[in-house]
Amino acid sequence: MRMTQRFVCVSAVTALCSLFLGVMPAVAKAGPQITLKENQSLTGRFVHDHPVQGFDGPLRSEGRFSVSGKDKIVWAIEKPMATTTTLTPEGLTQSVGQFALLKLNRQQMPFLSEVQKNLLWALAGHWEKLKDDFTITSVESPAQRWTVTFVPKEKVGTRKPFQKIVAQGSRFVESAEILLQNGVTDHVSFSETTITTP
Repeated sequence: MRMTQRFVCVSAVTALCSLFLGVMPAVAKAGPQITLKENQSLTGRFVHDHPVQGFDGPLRSEGRFSVSGKDKIVWAIEKPMATTTTLTPEGLTQSVGQFALLKLNRQQMPFLSEVQKNLLWALAGHWEKLKDDFTITSVESPAQRWTVTFVPKEKVGTRKPFQKIVAQGSRFVESAEILLQNGVTDHVSFSETTITTP
C-alpha cells in the first residue's frame, strides 16, 4: 500500500475514533444524549494533521464527515486529494469518485468490528459499555466544557489501535490529540458539527 494511501486510511480510522469517542463526554455529562434516528445524520467538517518524519510540517487532510442513523460512517477528504472512506457493518471502502481504491471486510481488518461497535455505543450514549474496552477519565469545566482521555485496555491477541486519545469540547467534540502506537501524535479539529434531518 503506497504511503499516501496508507496515510488516508490511517487518517480516516484514527480521526473517526477521536470524533465519536470524543462525543461521549458531552453525551454523558454536559450535553444531550445523541441518538440518531434512521433518517438523521451527524455531520460536520474536520482538519487532521499527521506528523511524518522527514517533512517540515505535518501532512494535513481536511474535508467533511457524516454518520447516518443506519450505521454508515463517511469520512470524505477534500484536500490534499479527494478520497472517501466509508465504514459500514460490512467493512471499510476507500474510493475516489466511483472508483474503489481499497475494500476491506471484517475478516481482513478484525479491529473494524470493535471500531464500529464502539462508535455506535458512543453515539447512542452508552458510555458504560465502553468501560470494558477503555479506561476513561474526564474533567469538566465551567460552561459545560470538558476534557476526556480514552486509553485502550490490554486484551490478549488484540493490538491497540492507538495509545490514547485526549478530546476536548462542549456539546460535541471540538479537538482531539491521538497518540498512535509509533509515538506520533495526530491532531484533529472539528467544526460545523450538527444533526441533520432530510
